[in-house]
Amino acid sequence: MANCLNACLGAIFTTIILGVFLAKTLGLQKRFGALTGGSVAICGASAALAISTILPKGKNHERDTLLTVIGVTAMSTIAMIVYPILSSQLGMNETEAKHIFRGNHSRRRSSGGSGVFGL
Repeated sequence: MANCLNACLGAIFTTIILGVFLAKTLGLQKRFGALTGGSVAICGASAALAISTILPKGKNHERDTLLTVIGVTAMSTIAMIVYPILSSQLGMNETEAKHIFRGNHSRRRSSGGSGVFGL
C-alpha cells in the first residue's frame, strides 16, 4: 500500500514540477505552471480553482485561472470522445477499455462516453 501511495505522490509532484518547468521554458510565470500542472495532476477544474486560491495574486491571476479551467475541461471532454473510439479501433474488449477509462482522472465522463459507444 505504501508503494502505491509513494507512486501516486511521486506522479503528482512530477506533473506539477513539469508544469512549472514548461511554463518557465515557454516564458510564462511559474505560478501559471504550478496552476496548470497541479490541475492536470490532481483532478482538473476543481483542482485549478482550489490551487488558484492559495497562489499569490498577480497581474494575470484571473486570466490564468480561467484559461486553466477551460483548458482542462476541454481536454477532459476530448478524452471522453476520443478514448472510446480509440479503444474500439485498437480492438480492445470491454474489460480492457474500462481499465483505460478508470485509470483516467476523467473516469466518470470517460465511462459515460464508453457507454454511449457500447463499450
